[in-house]
Amino acid sequence: MKNPKYREMSNEEFESYSPRPTEESVEAHKHEAEFREWCKEHEEDPQNEDVYNDYSEMLKETGQAFWDDLDPNDRAGYDDNIHKDD
Repeated sequence: MKNPKYREMSNEEFESYSPRPTEESVEAHKHEAEFREWCKEHEEDPQNEDVYNDYSEMLKETGQAFWDDLDPNDRAGYDDNIHKDD
């Protein structure tokens, strides 16, 4: 079964929604909850598709996707810099 269209849900509808107990559904719901929390912090409308696209781009630049896309040598360099003062 496809995941629901979260962009069409109001905050109240999303908060009352309970995903089916499949790994995919639970993960999609968790991702949407993180997005909606980010929207609250930045005073954005979670139903706005442009806001979601901006959020996705931000994650590509700063989130796990950034680290996943790094060459192993670059990753080691970043890791060394992060822990340089330890």
